[in-house]
Amino acid sequence: MLAAWRRTSVRLPVPERMGRMLSDAAVSITITSVTDMISFWIGIISPFQSVRIFCIYSGKGQPVIVIIIIIIIIIISSSSSISDITFMQSIYNYMPETYHVRRVYDIAAVL
Repeated sequence: MLAAWRRTSVRLPVPERMGRMLSDAAVSITITSVTDMISFWIGIISPFQSVRIFCIYSGKGQPVIVIIIIIIIIIISSSSSISDITFMQSIYNYMPETYHVRRVYDIAAVL
C-alpha cells in the first residue's frame, strides 16, 4: 500500500491519491487474506487439539486484522500527506525553522 501511495502524483488531492492507492493494493490484499483464511480453515481438520483451536481463532480473526490494517494505513498516509502539504510535523503540528528553504526546494521539485 505504501508503494502504491508513493507511485501516485503529489499534485493530486489527498482523496484522489487515497483512491488510487487502495485500488492498486486491493487485489493483493484480497488474495493474501483469502489464502490465509483458507489455510487456517484447512488446519481445523488437524488431529491435534491445540492446532485446531489456533486455526479456528486465526481464521476468524483474519478479516478483522485486515480491516484494522487498512484503516491504520489510511490514517498514516493521509496524515503524512497533509503534513507534506502544510509543511508541518504530523504528530506535534510543528513547523520547522527551515520552512522557507524547504518550500523553495519543494516548489522546484514539483515544477
